[in-house]
Amino acid sequence: MNKEDLNPQEAERAFISILNNEQTDMQQGAFLSALTAKGETITEITDIALIPMGQTEQHGHHLPLEVDNYIATGIVERVAIKLV
Repeated sequence: MNKEDLNPQEAERAFISILNNEQTDMQQGAFLSALTAKGETITEITDIALIPMGQTEQHGHHLPLEVDNYIATGIVERVAIKLV
């Protein structure tokens, strides 16, 4: 392992490939493990990190307990689709 950092284009291609599920689970795991072992840089991960965040709280009987999480996840999924 050369421990070379990915340039922005390589990182983008790799993560879009993962988001599109173009690689097997084993290939995705191997890439992420190698990136972690190498030590990912801020540049490699900041341009593509989409993190859904929502509260787990009861809004009443008319909505499920994790409705905020469902909404946040839906938004992130739609944004990811537009990125590719």
